[in-house]
Amino acid sequence: MTQPPRREERQIIDFVESFHAFIRECEACQKETAPHWQFCAHCGSRLATECPSCGSPLPPAGAHYCPHCGVAIPEEPPGGHQPQT
Repeated sequence: MTQPPRREERQIIDFVESFHAFIRECEACQKETAPHWQFCAHCGSRLATECPSCGSPLPPAGAHYCPHCGVAIPEEPPGGHQPQT
């Protein structure tokens, strides 16, 4: 059976969770991104996982419309999925 986190551990966990509410990291280029960004401003990779209109999960990259509500999904810029060095 696992023990609940100690007070110090809980404080660290709470701090990290609150930090991630404001700052995120692009998985492709590891640069900081804002939580509301749909695409990384640094490398162009798609960051969104939910439709901005209805909140449903987005289809794989390359789809042009949300399959649930029909809103247009912006296209990823050419070469956007490749990290820049």
